[in-house]
Amino acid sequence: MRWLSRRKATDIALPGNDFWLFDSRVVLVNHLDGEGGNVELELSEAPDLAKPCEAAFEAVWQRATPHAARRTPHAARRTPHAARRTPHAEFRL
Repeated sequence: MRWLSRRKATDIALPGNDFWLFDSRVVLVNHLDGEGGNVELELSEAPDLAKPCEAAFEAVWQRATPHAARRTPHAARRTPHAARRTPHAEFRL
């Protein structure tokens, strides 16, 4: 998993819908409604769809930060876990 802020993605041409790309040739497009709910899944092997999806994925992957290296904007202000007092401090994942 990697993370990419929208600020760093401005100049990348991204598809208009959420998608999964398999083996650089099969695209599963997830059409969502205005509230983020699934409307339809579309499976396609059309090269004219797979190629731009692959190009977008590669551009994002190269620019994104690996999950293990990600620092949130507030990370510098965080206190050590043992010092935090939150209602959910007893849950450990």
